Amino acid sequence: MEKAIVAAMQRKRPEIDPFSYYGVSTGTEYDRKVFGRLFDAPALPEAPPGMAVSLLTVKAGAVLAQDLHSKHGHLLLPRGAAISANQITVLRDFSDRYGVLRLFVEEVSETEAESSREL
Repeated sequence: MEKAIVAAMQRKRPEIDPFSYYGVSTGTEYDRKVFGRLFDAPALPEAPPGMAVSLLTVKAGAVLAQDLHSKHGHLLLPRGAAISANQITVLRDFSDRYGVLRLFVEEVSETEAESSREL
């Protein structure tokens, strides 16, 4: 038993892909926007291009104005999803794997930016 445990502890753990998890849809407006895009693409109108932001300056919680694709064309995050701090870090640390240098995010009005700072 001890040898089996030691052998298991020495095996390399698989990497977790921060872009492979999607939450469960709860029926909110956000979920209809994000999950509707995943399963029912014609439901959403075409998005404006959004504001291009460098991966070095993007803030966690920014909402994507365009789908985020890897350099190989794989969908990482759909338009309308908020990007997390962990996902930003992974994109920065593994730029050779994902090939993302900039994101297109929805423009935030001054009042929205101030209210998010107050929270």
